[in-house]
Amino acid sequence: MKKLSIVNIQIGFFLLNGLILFGLDWSSEPIITADTITYLSANGQRPWLIQYLFATLFEGNGGQIVCFQKVLHGVAAAFFVNAIIRIVGSRNLKIALIIISYSLFNWWNIVGWTHVILSESLCFSFLVITTSCLFMIFLSKFKYLWMILFICGVILTSGIRDHFHFIFLTISLITVIYSLLIDKRKTAYFSMVLVLCFIQSFYVSKAIKENARHTLVTCNLVQMRLIQIPEAKNYFINHGMPTPVELDTMIGQPSWAYDEYLFKTKKLEDYVHWIQTNGMETYQSFLISHPKYLITYPFTDREVYRLDAPTAYPNYPSNGIFWAFTILFPIFNFKTTLLLLILGIVNMYKSKNLNLFFVPLIFLCLGILEFYISYHADTREISRHLIRVSPLFQLSAFASIVLIIDNYLQKRNKGLKNELTSQIPPE
Repeated sequence: MKKLSIVNIQIGFFLLNGLILFGLDWSSEPIITADTITYLSANGQRPWLIQYLFATLFEGNGGQIVCFQKVLHGVAAAFFVNAIIRIVGSRNLKIALIIISYSLFNWWNIVGWTHVILSESLCFSFLVITTSCLFMIFLSKFKYLWMILFICGVILTSGIRDHFHFIFLTISLITVIYSLLIDKRKTAYFSMVLVLCFIQSFYVSKAIKENARHTLVTCNLVQMRLIQIPEAKNYFINHGMPTPVELDTMIGQPSWAYDEYLFKTKKLEDYVHWIQTNGMETYQSFLISHPKYLITYPFTDREVYRLDAPTAYPNYPSNGIFWAFTILFPIFNFKTTLLLLILGIVNMYKSKNLNLFFVPLIFLCLGILEFYISYHADTREISRHLIRVSPLFQLSAFASIVLIIDNYLQKRNKGLKNELTSQIPPE
C-alpha cells in the first residue's frame, strides 16, 4: 500500500483543524469588550489594517470578523507546520510534528481569542505567518519568494500593532548576525531583508508620529507608572513636563476612566502637548540614564499569571475539546525555554549542525521582545498583551525538543547503518 505523502497529510490536518475551529464552536456570539468600539470606528485611533478590516471591510459585523479570525488562525497554523517539519528528517517525526503542532495551535490561550473582537488573534496569526516566512528563507530553496512574502507579512503585521515594525527590524538584524556566524551563504538574503525592514520601519515610525497614536500610550505610561516613582517623576519635571494639579486626580485611577477627561480638559492641554512632542523621547533617555528601570519589572499577581497560564483568557474558560488540547502540553517558562535552547545548541554543535537552531532561537527572541515592549510601551493593556509571550516561549521550547529528538534519531540510524554495513562479508 502506497504511503500518503507529507503534503497530503498536511492538507488533511489543515481541513480537520478547520472542522474543529468552525464545527466545534464554544460560543454563539462574538465577545465584545470595552476596547472593541475603538476597533470598529475608523477614527485613526488604531493602526490602518485593523481599522480597515473591522470598520470598513466587515463594517463592524462581529460574526464575519470572528470567521475571518478563525480562517487566518488556521492559515497561520498551516504556515507554521510547513516550516517546522523542514527542520527534521524522519518521516514519522514529521507526521508527529504535524499532529502536535495543530494541537498546540488549539491551546486555549491562542485559539480562544479568535472569538474576541480585539486585535489579539490577528496579532498572533500574522506574527506566526510572518515568522514562518522568515524561517522558509532559511530553510527553502525558493528564497526570493519567501522574502517577498515575509516583507508583505511585516507590512500587514505592522498594520495590526504599531510596535511590530521594531520587532521584525530587530529580528532581521539577529538573522544577519546568525547567518554570518553559522552560514555565510545566506547572509546576502537576510541583509536584503534587513534593509527592507529598516525602510518599512522608518515609514511606520513617521506615520505613528504624524497620527500621534503614541500620545495616549505615553500618557498611560506616565500616569500609571512613572509619576508614582519619585526619581522618574523628578526626571520628567526637570525635562520640562508640566504638572498641573488636575493631573493628580488621575493617579491610581483605571486608565479607561480618564481618557475623555485627559483630552477635553483645557488645563491639561500643555501637559498633553508636551507628552505628544517630548514624552516618548524623554522616557527613552530616562531608561538609558537609569538602566535599573529597564530590567526591573514590578508585576502584579494578575500580570504574572498571564505570563504563564495556558487558560488565562478573559471571562470564558476552556471547554470541550479545547480543554483537552490545553492539558496536553507542559508549560515552559522563560528559564526552562532558555535551558532547553542551550541544551539543544550544545547537542547540535557536537553534530556540526547548528543551522536548524535558527527556529527556536527566533521564537525565543520574539518572546523576549514582546515581553519587553508590552512592559515598556503598553502600560494600559500589559496584562492582556503579555498573553502572547507565553505561547512564543512554548513554541521555542517545543522546537528545541524536536531538534534534540531528531538529532538523536539521526545518530541512532547512522549507527545502525554502520553496524549493518560492518556485518556484510567482503567479496
